[in-house]
Amino acid sequence: MMKTANSMDDDDEEEEELVDDEEDVEESERPSKRNKTREGSHDDEDENDEDDEEDDDEMVDENEEDEDEEEEEDYNEDRYNDKWRQSPDLVKKLPAELDSKTASQSSNNSGTTTTNINNKPEIKTLEELNDSNKNSYVVLPGYGEHKRAVSSVKYAPSRILKKDRPTAAVCASSSADGYIKLWNVQHSSPGGDESGGLAGNRSIITRSLLEPSVTCGGHTRGINDIAWNPISPFLASASDDKTVRLWDMLTGDALVEYRGHDSFVFCVDQYQHMIVSGSFDETVKLWDIRSGDCVSTLPAHSDPVTSVSFNRDGTVVCSSSHDGLIRLWDVATGECLKTIYAAGNPPVCHAKFSPNSKYILSGTLMDATLRLWPVNRTGSNLCAKTYKSEMHTNVKYSIVADFTCDGNIVTGSETGKVILYDLQSQEVLQALSCHEDAVLAVSAHDKLPLLASGAMMNDRRVYFWAPRSFRF
Repeated sequence: MMKTANSMDDDDEEEEELVDDEEDVEESERPSKRNKTREGSHDDEDENDEDDEEDDDEMVDENEEDEDEEEEEDYNEDRYNDKWRQSPDLVKKLPAELDSKTASQSSNNSGTTTTNINNKPEIKTLEELNDSNKNSYVVLPGYGEHKRAVSSVKYAPSRILKKDRPTAAVCASSSADGYIKLWNVQHSSPGGDESGGLAGNRSIITRSLLEPSVTCGGHTRGINDIAWNPISPFLASASDDKTVRLWDMLTGDALVEYRGHDSFVFCVDQYQHMIVSGSFDETVKLWDIRSGDCVSTLPAHSDPVTSVSFNRDGTVVCSSSHDGLIRLWDVATGECLKTIYAAGNPPVCHAKFSPNSKYILSGTLMDATLRLWPVNRTGSNLCAKTYKSEMHTNVKYSIVADFTCDGNIVTGSETGKVILYDLQSQEVLQALSCHEDAVLAVSAHDKLPLLASGAMMNDRRVYFWAPRSFRF
């Protein structure tokens, strides 16, 4: 039972209940257990997740204010397998700032949109996609770099930045080298052309390596995931050293270390006073962010947990796993509210709530497909939309996806491209090329048309993207 369940919702407005306890858990077809590995295997079984139905609510609310031990020999040598340095002593305390801050939430219902998901989008050439209009994304000249593969990139929420800097943009990145780096994205801008936008011909832009404004080191093994606190400049990290850590990104200081997982910690998320983490030990743990205590352990899955995500008011957690399941958990009681899985039960490498928390975006291995699932349709296991392209491949790594500020979807690909999908039409809007290895990490700014991406060992770079017409 959660220590802080009652305190988390004091300042939140009441919302419509996501699921009906009596009807939500549907597991009539129990999936088979899979090997514990980051790599997926090929499967000839076709997916059939397409259904025509009208959506009762808008898919994404664009104006939403709020979101040391040696390991086993078979550990994936391509990612996160070296001890980097001994961790410092951590101070188990937080600034009083966190206790005084609260987040107000609001929700807006919009009109109905209907899309026939049986219609396959027409494939355009890469040149047609990238040169179709002046607002297509181009890579900014400045880039970040790590010593090993980039595992995660996350833009800081706009609400935690200074109010007198509405166009400020900072992005954190983590890596298998055990470090977290903070990048000032404005320093990556070329300054614009005469029209105030970015230079039209990106081939003549000289790329330059940025200096990170903050660097955090302390994990003894590689970092798999990072997550910002939505109301404070604190960043949580999940590592193969079996710990979760909290960092003050203003100073780079480590604040709290959370211990309790029995294997690699693969994913993490934050909501105000709570942290949720998922591990290769097949459990999901909830932590009190201030004390460092584990307040709940959920026996969530039968294979490694690949992602965790809070909904926008912190009352529900979504988890995904290589066992092919997506599950919704009540934070207060630890009860499983709903179980979702795709036909054929492909391993799920990522799942997260939409900004309005009415949908879940998931990505699966083998079939390289993104799916949008409604969370308020009790007794239903049907996805609302699917996103798939020949330019988007994902059969080996856990690649993430994110929602852009204008309500579209961005994801990485093992081809080295960053793929931008139209949320409603499901068409590929743009395929961005710059990386020289698989792109595992992507992030979109919550208010500005900015993207970030990070790639594997043969590249190790963090690139930032903006429309040609954008200026800071």
